[in-house]
Amino acid sequence: MLGGGVYPGMITATIGTALLVAVAVTSVVIVRRRLRYETWYLVHLAAYAGIALAWFHQIPTGNELVLDRVAADYWRALYLATLGLLVAFRVVQPVVNAFRYRMRVAEVVAEGPDVVSVRITGRGLDRLNARAGQFFLWRFLGRGRWWASHPFSLSAAPDRRSLRITVKALGDFSSRLGEIAPGTRVVAEGPFGVFSGAVRQRDKVALIGGGIGITPIRALLEELEGDVVAVYRVVGESDIVFAEELDELVRERDVELHYVVASPSATSSSAGRPQWRAPSRKACGTPACRAAPSTPSASRSEPERRHPRCTGRFPPSSAQPQSRCRQRAPGPRPRRRRPSRRRRSSPRRWSARRCRRTAGAASR
Repeated sequence: MLGGGVYPGMITATIGTALLVAVAVTSVVIVRRRLRYETWYLVHLAAYAGIALAWFHQIPTGNELVLDRVAADYWRALYLATLGLLVAFRVVQPVVNAFRYRMRVAEVVAEGPDVVSVRITGRGLDRLNARAGQFFLWRFLGRGRWWASHPFSLSAAPDRRSLRITVKALGDFSSRLGEIAPGTRVVAEGPFGVFSGAVRQRDKVALIGGGIGITPIRALLEELEGDVVAVYRVVGESDIVFAEELDELVRERDVELHYVVASPSATSSSAGRPQWRAPSRKACGTPACRAAPSTPSASRSEPERRHPRCTGRFPPSSAQPQSRCRQRAPGPRPRRRRPSRRRRSSPRRWSARRCRRTAGAASR
């Protein structure tokens, strides 16, 4: 059956095994980082072909299944059930949702360098039951984009009329997302994920995001109430996204927001950047370094003083000399010697004969 000579189905089963091995290899983190998302997606679709090709050797010619009709029917039922679920959730449901919600791209807005937001409108979006912090698998039915779906989190809380995603150009697909024309039809699968307010168990909440990972946290800040603290870490001030929106949420919802800039630019202007308030500044280093007060009138173009082991921002000030910060000299760290510990002698063990001698001497 489909080749193999004496062992029918061996050729197809071998090809199916090779496809499954390819799926396992591309799932390794080191290999996956070097692959394009489209290539990784196609390889994982080949897993379905690998399972189907194994059927020709497993079911019709398997020794255990040829002699046992009940076991053969059981495995046939498993294959048919898997095929039915695949067609229902991978083909039928997206097509039905496309006609049910009729999603289209409403606008594409540039949020910053290589960062764009796409607002998607539709009909009856409240029936999706989406919450802030969740993500969808988005498929834009445009030229060269219709065949692959990509996961993107919501960057704004759903308002029953539209959904918004924000994407940074990190690959081939995301770099061309700003070219999508308004009116392009969209198919979305989801929502997925448990990163939402539904899993909250305590009043105090800490949210930590870095770079473009602020998108789901930005959406959560619209829903969460109570004692909420958010930490936003970026490489430079130019990487800050939603600066005005985050400042507005801080004022309206009374949340605590900390900006952590790894290497801020000393000569960049402050136009279009959030104001760095005292409660929203994170500093690290020795107490002498952190004790320097920050003046509100200090110019943003003033060079900032940084501790060599500090990942936060220091307020610009010359009140405290830099020599008071305990800095380690460059070079390898000296190796500390641990004090030697003397081994304690174990308690003396007395033999049974010696115990008898001692007891006899005591009795006399």
